Order: sequence, then structure tokens, then C-alpha cells
Amino acid sequence: MNARTCIRVAHYIKDAYPDSWEPLHSASLWKYGPSMYNLREVQVLSPSYSSILSVINDVEVLKGYLGLQDALKIAKRGPIVLRSIFGFGKDLFCLKSVATRDGRFCAPCLSEYGDQVGVFWVDLSGWDENCLLARFPVS
Repeated sequence: MNARTCIRVAHYIKDAYPDSWEPLHSASLWKYGPSMYNLREVQVLSPSYSSILSVINDVEVLKGYLGLQDALKIAKRGPIVLRSIFGFGKDLFCLKSVATRDGRFCAPCLSEYGDQVGVFWVDLSGWDENCLLARFPVS
């Protein structure tokens, strides 16, 4: 496994949400997922907005998606790794940590800015062709 694409996540760290934002599900989804994985092996999806709505309402399905802790670790790898796996100009949403604010669904999103990668909370209603999801391979 390449050191640049090897991601290690501590799933004992609970997700932190911005003020006035609430996790969509009370289930402790942050506990799920492998503690180590190769980023090149995640499944990359480009679903429609309506497909996303069905995913975020199914807790069992959400367990297989990347979350906030994954996003924070991936961001540290930088834009070269992000581009090589997900493509130039793409935003990667980590749905497992979806939250609500003022009736809107928001999720952590990995996005390039200059020579860095940031994690931002983004409203899912702005979904377009540059938005991607990633989930762990289904066995």
C-alpha cells in the first residue's frame, strides 16, 4: 500500500458539528469504517441529488460511506493525491457525517483551494456534476 494513499482513521473520535448543526441520525455512525484503508480502493460515485436523499435516510447504507474523520485525514494528503484519485476540480462529499441546519442537509466536503485541500460543510442542495461521493468497497 502506497504511504500517500494509506489512510488511518481513529474511529473512537466523535464527529464535531458546527454550532446550530445537528447530526441527521442519532446513531453513532462515526464508529463505523475500517481503521486503515487504501484511498485508491474506495468506490467513487457521482449520483444524482435525488439518489443522495435516499442514501442519507438509510442508516445502514450510510455506515459504508466516508465521514468527517476520513475527510480530515485525506485533506492532509494534499491536492496531488486528491486529484490523482478523484480528478481535477472535483469535490468529495463525506455523507456519513451528514447534518441538518435550518432544514437543509449539509455534509463535510473535501475541496481544493490553491495548493491545499480543505474540509468545508456544504449544503447538498448545490449538488452538481463536480460533486462526488466515496464509500468503502462492498464485499
